[in-house]
Amino acid sequence: MASEHADVFTRLHLSPRKTAAQRSYALTVLHPPSARSPPKSAPSPRSPQRGASPPRSPTEPHIVLVGDPHDPHTLLKAVFHHFAGSRCSPRRCDPSILDGMGFAKFCRACPGLMGKNFGPADVDLTFAKVKLRCDRRISYPLFVEAIGLVALKKYPDKTLERAVRAVLDLHIATLPALEGAVVPKKSVEPLLSKELVEASGHVDKALVALGQLNRQVRYVAVEAAKSTPPRDLIDIDDRIKFAYMLQDEIHALIEVVPKSVPNRRQLISAVAGATAELDVAVAAVTKAKIAWQSAAPRPVIARRMSVPTTPLSEYINQRVKALEAKIPSERPPVVVHLHSADDSDDDGTDRNPFAAIFPTDEFT
Repeated sequence: MASEHADVFTRLHLSPRKTAAQRSYALTVLHPPSARSPPKSAPSPRSPQRGASPPRSPTEPHIVLVGDPHDPHTLLKAVFHHFAGSRCSPRRCDPSILDGMGFAKFCRACPGLMGKNFGPADVDLTFAKVKLRCDRRISYPLFVEAIGLVALKKYPDKTLERAVRAVLDLHIATLPALEGAVVPKKSVEPLLSKELVEASGHVDKALVALGQLNRQVRYVAVEAAKSTPPRDLIDIDDRIKFAYMLQDEIHALIEVVPKSVPNRRQLISAVAGATAELDVAVAAVTKAKIAWQSAAPRPVIARRMSVPTTPLSEYINQRVKALEAKIPSERPPVVVHLHSADDSDDDGTDRNPFAAIFPTDEFT
């Protein structure tokens, strides 16, 4: 009897089956006793250690590329269908749509994607931005849009095209599920369409020309507001001609930009405002030219010859100015004292000593 109790105790408490019976209910439901694997045998000396990663199973699904391997959309579509149709849950989604769990699994599987500038919270925010309202899944076009948001968040110092290219080459193309598959090489053509790249270049050129146009308009308006003419009137005319040339160049660039570009309307409105300001500045310059021409010329002052001044000349000038400032009635009368001298000669005539200065009849 004791042996039976010992056998029961050993069977219920010391056997490996008791350890398996203590597992959670979820594991019991997912892995019923009938589907449990047989107990593993002791590891052989040649078997890898417990901490080492096991080799990749040949039955594990790979990402199969269908289409041109040099096209980035071939890689993105294969990755999208892989993570949309290979979920580890009893309910698998349609391979044409991807839910939040699959998108998070994709972000975690990309080597080096999670970390600096992009964390777990950014995964949920990105998925919430691209998904439609009242919907929990996204299609492939929305997945491509999410890749663009991830690229801008991961590499904020790069443009959209370069950031997406970096995400494709460094993170998505190095997925472990791509082992054994053909990894697409770097495409010579950009991910964005050629027309969109050219349109962005035209928009950049138009913005630069618009900045130059605004600077010329401001300069002309400031010169027209002055009351005195500038030293060089030809400079204002040249600036006005250059502003009209910039205006024609901007209009030519806007005509090439497609209407689907979002910045096109803003650029058109900005150019219209600059054109109106240019017309106002040109009209102001025309009125200012008329006012400058009708103004009286400045009096030309004849300059005297410069004579070196001396203390005596300065004193004389001061005395002359003081005498000229006095009223004529207040001037003291001039008293002339004349002294006559006897003529000792025998000719019988008296000689006037002031004959050289005053007439003779005034003193007779």
